[in-house]
Amino acid sequence: MSFSASQRREVRMPSDVISCRFSNLGILHVTKKGVVEVLTRRLREERRRQKGTHCPLTDSEESSILKEAKELGKIMDLNIVRLRFTAYLQDSNGGFTRALKPVVSNPIYDSS
Repeated sequence: MSFSASQRREVRMPSDVISCRFSNLGILHVTKKGVVEVLTRRLREERRRQKGTHCPLTDSEESSILKEAKELGKIMDLNIVRLRFTAYLQDSNGGFTRALKPVVSNPIYDSS
């Protein structure tokens, strides 16, 4: 099971609002066979965000990402998902690059 919002959604909130509601979020099923591929892609995207989108990943980083994805795939329970929300602060250039500490939801269990 995997959260389907890998496409990031931008939500702008007034400074006096402390909560936000997301309607119509879905959870997509990922088979055990496909989990390493999905994890590799997501870990690669996260590493690129950390380094900057114009900095290519080294062979060593790619190897490390694949190793981490394989290890995570072995221990991951595909019947439980948690949502991770990360807020970004605007930098001096107007881009949202400064990530705040992520917030992780309570577990959501597969009901099927």
